[in-house]
Amino acid sequence: MLHEKTRRDPLGAQVRAARAMLKLTQEQSAQGSGIALSALKKYETLENDEFPLAHLRYQTISKLIKFYEAHGVAFFSDDESMAVQRITRL
Repeated sequence: MLHEKTRRDPLGAQVRAARAMLKLTQEQSAQGSGIALSALKKYETLENDEFPLAHLRYQTISKLIKFYEAHGVAFFSDDESMAVQRITRL
């Protein structure tokens, strides 16, 4: 099944930034999200113009996004910029 790119799919640099923001190792992030360490390493090394679904399964990307969102990190992007933001709950 092919999936179209969504603005919700974070770039490799965003995933690295989110992990750094939470002060997690790659091993901790992979284990916590339930994905293979090799998949996380592959994702974090993708170039900004590479489409994550061309390299990783949709389920892998979804698990990683859910893990970071559960820890209060949100990914944002538009046609001109990208951002990672820590969300504080009131």
